[in-house]
Amino acid sequence: MRRILTATVAVLLALSGTAMAQDTKAAAPAAEKTLALKDLPQSLSYVERGPASNAIQWLATIMLQVDPRGDITGETLAVYENILVAEMRAKAMQQLIAMDLDFDGLLLPEERDAVLSRMDSRRKVDAALILSAADANGDGAISTDEMREAARAPGALDRRSENALAQARDLMFFDLDDDGAVNLQEMARGVRGMMVE
Repeated sequence: MRRILTATVAVLLALSGTAMAQDTKAAAPAAEKTLALKDLPQSLSYVERGPASNAIQWLATIMLQVDPRGDITGETLAVYENILVAEMRAKAMQQLIAMDLDFDGLLLPEERDAVLSRMDSRRKVDAALILSAADANGDGAISTDEMREAARAPGALDRRSENALAQARDLMFFDLDDDGAVNLQEMARGVRGMMVE
């Protein structure tokens, strides 16, 4: 168990610099999250400088993306997953609506062909598959309702969202008191404890 724990911390520390930069670029600029992230160095001022501090700040960034207070529970993880799914659906709907060149609520074959002709081959194949599935009634045109249903269709999260969800779930490792919840202080104690051992 101790080897797994040590290996986990080593990986986290190795990834913390790169991942922290990527996560902060990708983080949504929500006011409450921005405030919490801005105040993070002061709230963790008791932490020694060095690898533990970097790991704590990186993990705290992930926790604050899941919940504005940094509290990770089964419930907050479920809400976070729902948010990721909703964001993917919104992105899919946005892409479909963007193909409706005359914005009349009906995506005609001519509009699809015009948009597809400007895509590279990889994106074109993906888009063609999505569009063929979106035409539920097979009439050749995709209505707004069909767009909505296509965006709502169950599908896997993209790799970025899957990674974000996996990182958030992994934070339950720091549930030191086995109460089903992890907060920022508990996570910081866990990281510092792992660095000492």
